[in-house]
Amino acid sequence: MLTFFDGSHFSTYAAVDSGLRLGGEFFEQGGNKLWLWGEFYGLKERARFFPAFVKSEGGASRGTEASASGIQRQAVADAFFRALPEGGIEDVLRALDGIFAGVLWDASGRRLHLFTDRLGLQPLYFWEQGVRCAWSVQMRDFKHLDLPLREDALRCFLDLGHLAGEMSWFEEVRLLPAAVHEQKAFPEGQTERHRYWHWPQPLTEAEAPSFEEAVEVSDRLLRAAVRKRLEGGGKSAILLSGGLDSRLVLAVALREGFAPDALTMDMANGEDLRIARLICERTGIAFEPRVLDVNNWLEGRERCTVLSDGLVNSLHLHQAPFVPEWVLPYERVLCGIALEATLGGYWQGSIAEERDKLQAQLGEWMKEYGDLEGDFYGGRAVSFLMDAHVRHITAVSTYLMRQFVQRPLVFADRDLLEYVLSLPDSYRRDYRLYFALLRRYYADLFADIPWAKTGLPVFHPLTPWVLRSRWPGLRTVLYRARDALADYERWVRMEPARSMLEKLLYPWYSSIRIWTMRDMLSELHAAPRFARTSRAEKWMRAATAEWWLRYVSLPHASDS
Repeated sequence: MLTFFDGSHFSTYAAVDSGLRLGGEFFEQGGNKLWLWGEFYGLKERARFFPAFVKSEGGASRGTEASASGIQRQAVADAFFRALPEGGIEDVLRALDGIFAGVLWDASGRRLHLFTDRLGLQPLYFWEQGVRCAWSVQMRDFKHLDLPLREDALRCFLDLGHLAGEMSWFEEVRLLPAAVHEQKAFPEGQTERHRYWHWPQPLTEAEAPSFEEAVEVSDRLLRAAVRKRLEGGGKSAILLSGGLDSRLVLAVALREGFAPDALTMDMANGEDLRIARLICERTGIAFEPRVLDVNNWLEGRERCTVLSDGLVNSLHLHQAPFVPEWVLPYERVLCGIALEATLGGYWQGSIAEERDKLQAQLGEWMKEYGDLEGDFYGGRAVSFLMDAHVRHITAVSTYLMRQFVQRPLVFADRDLLEYVLSLPDSYRRDYRLYFALLRRYYADLFADIPWAKTGLPVFHPLTPWVLRSRWPGLRTVLYRARDALADYERWVRMEPARSMLEKLLYPWYSSIRIWTMRDMLSELHAAPRFARTSRAEKWMRAATAEWWLRYVSLPHASDS
């Protein structure tokens, strides 16, 4: 839904290809207006800010999940309206835990307030031209404004496989940063921006709790994070792979008394399917596998490119052939993304120390993130890479599935994230905290079941050596481990992909002519054994950009 404001009047335009669950809610009180999107957790623990939720909690627990979600949003709206005349909006934002974004109109002060969650996992796009402005959580809604496309956005996408910083596909449309509270005054048009939260700084070992205490507290906070995201009734599932993160979330959920179904996708002989099946047999939970193969892997990718606003290479939208049918039976589908980044301790060091690596990863597009020495990142590489990588790449597939089902992200829990990242880096480095947590509380699911990343159980004596190996391919050769979910590198040169790509990217008809498409087409017939850039990655970036640009150029309805 695109909302348009000209300084005095609001108009709403019908959403373009909206997902089932992306519609936010609108609240009004005393002339003030609030548009609110997202999921909220832990309101009960912060009753001072959200008393309306505490009063309604009994009714929510007896009702349906939909009514509970409605009560949560109403309580959050009441908190914002109450804080508005007192200038306490940022206090409410700091108290919130969840994935959310919102726009609040202060009628008496004639100010528009825009805000995003701590990690910016709920997108919010904003366009302005003088006092005229518009916003939506779907970039594709801006088709209604007939805006020109940014030429450098295409170059960025083809270089990185995603867009960087505040960049969008449209001129003058920007993605709001994470943890931002932005105010725009009318009719003056002045804009103020504040970050209401900053990434935590690590304590020294002298200041920090003992390592043993850190393991205990991390487990307690992890259990609370999972519990908050599964409470409320309704059928739940977990996207279970052969990795550690989803298995840990499942182990915690089982310990807390929940039994979600397991959803796993992989090739027929893949390690994810094999490992997930072992886990389900041991725990007794339902197993709902889906098999990717050369004939079905492209199904739904064009549609999912549109639903994900062309934000990530569709090669990585692995669930495309199976959504929405796969997830519609559930109220929520948990996943473990970024827990390894949070608990595992890679991405160490300061931005200054990692600058060469960051520059190599992002090239000229690093400038889109602004001042890396600013307070928000606190000079830490882990903070910047979580913002640049997790927000812009990893979370996009979650955003896609959230259009059909709730997708709670455990790693983003406010208390868990702030506590773990405030620990000394030495606690987290080389999986020290992560493995200690698994060994102490969840060994039954990790002691003898392999880890897809190494092909070994995490407690095997050779696991640290394999992880430190300078040649990642060693894991594949020795332990059947692999880094790609499917054999895309081979499939992209086979039918039906080969004919699809030749037709889609034929230079006379392609929208992305800035690439030498004839050279790319000739590469379909070659298969070098080693290449610096994956051919499947390169080709599917081009296909994704082509699908997206063709879509946004289609005629659209503009009924208000």
